[in-house]
Amino acid sequence: MSKTIKIAFISPGSFPVVNDEDQHPYGGAETQMYLLSKELSKNKKFDVTLVIQNNPNNPTQVENLKIVSLPFWTQEKSVFSRMAERAKGIRLNMKFWLNYNGEVLVQRSAGIFTFVIWVYCKLFSKKFVYMVAHDWDTSNAPNPLNKQYWWPFFRFSLRRADLIVAQNDFQTQQLKLISQHVWTMENGVPFDLISYQSLKRSHLRDVVYIATRFTDQKQPLSYIKLAQILPQCKFTLVSFEAGEPELIKICKNEFIKTPNLNWISGTSWKAKFKILLGHRIYVSTSIREGFPNTFLEAAACKLPVVSLNVDPNSYLSRSGGGLCANGSWELFVETVKKLLTNPGLIDRLGKQGQNYAKEYNSLNILAKRFGNKLLTLTN
Repeated sequence: MSKTIKIAFISPGSFPVVNDEDQHPYGGAETQMYLLSKELSKNKKFDVTLVIQNNPNNPTQVENLKIVSLPFWTQEKSVFSRMAERAKGIRLNMKFWLNYNGEVLVQRSAGIFTFVIWVYCKLFSKKFVYMVAHDWDTSNAPNPLNKQYWWPFFRFSLRRADLIVAQNDFQTQQLKLISQHVWTMENGVPFDLISYQSLKRSHLRDVVYIATRFTDQKQPLSYIKLAQILPQCKFTLVSFEAGEPELIKICKNEFIKTPNLNWISGTSWKAKFKILLGHRIYVSTSIREGFPNTFLEAAACKLPVVSLNVDPNSYLSRSGGGLCANGSWELFVETVKKLLTNPGLIDRLGKQGQNYAKEYNSLNILAKRFGNKLLTLTN
C-alpha cells in the first residue's frame, strides 16, 4: 500500500471563503487555495490540511479537508494588547509547526511570510511549493511589491522553491529566468460544488463587474464611466468597501450621479454565482491580472466576458467566451453595446466559454494534475 502524502496549504486570508461570509474581503488567491486544497483532499493519496487565520466561525474540517486555525495577525488596537496577541500567536504557531509531520507546504501571495516558510521547510526537510498570485510576484520591473522591504527575502526563497506554480505564460517566462522548477497551471472553477442550473435566470440586469476592492489596478472609475455612457442599461459593481480610501470616496460620489449602477458592498464566495446569474454579461476594467477567477466564474454561469485590458494566456480568444479590447476604450464600449443588443451573440459566447471552462478549467481536472505533480515531487 502506497504511503499517504501529508500536505499543508498555508493561506491565512482564506477564512472568509471557508466560512462563506461576506464581512471580510478576500481575493482570488485565497479562493483558489481553499478550493484546490478541498478538491485535492478527495484523493486518498493525500492527507490535506488548510491553515487559516483563526476566526470564531472556522470549522475544524470540511469533508475530507482538515482546517487548522492559527493567529497570524491581530486586530487589537492598544500597543500592549497587540504585543500580547502577537506573543500568543508566535507561541501557538511554533507549537503547531514544530509538531507538524507533513512532507509538503504550499503557500501563495508574496511577502516576508514566504521567506519564513521556506526557512522552515529547509530546516525540517520539507518540500516548499509557491503558487503565484499575481504577475507582480514574478518580475523585477517596477511594481508595488518590489518596493517593499521584504522583496529581496521573497525573491531569495522563490529562487530556492522546490516547485513554483505559475498561472500564465508571462509568469512562466519570467520565473524560468531564476528557477528550473517552474510549472504552469491556470486557475480552476468548481462546476460540481454549485448547481448552476438550479439557479433560475430571471429579471436580469445587463452588466456586472466584481472587483473585490477599490484599487487603481481594478479601475472602478472606468466601469462607472461605462455605466454613465449607457444610462439605459442596468449595471452592478460588486466590491467590498476596502482598498484605497480616496478612491472609495471618489467612487461613492460618482455612484450618486449614476442611478443605473447598483453597488453591492461585498458578498460571500458562493453568493457571487447568484449575482452573476442575474446578469447578461460580465466586464472587467482591470489593468493587470494573473488569471482572473471572475472570468472562470462568469464562464461557468454562461456569461460572456468583455475585458478592457487583460486576457491572460489569450484565454478569452482561445475559449471563444469573450472579447478583449486590448486597452482601446472605444472598442471596449462598442463591444459592450454590440453584445447588449444581440441576445444570440450573448448566448453563443456564453455557451462557448462555459464548455471551454468545463473541459480545461474544471477544478477536479486541475486538482488531478496538481496531485500528480506533487507525487512526482515527493518521489
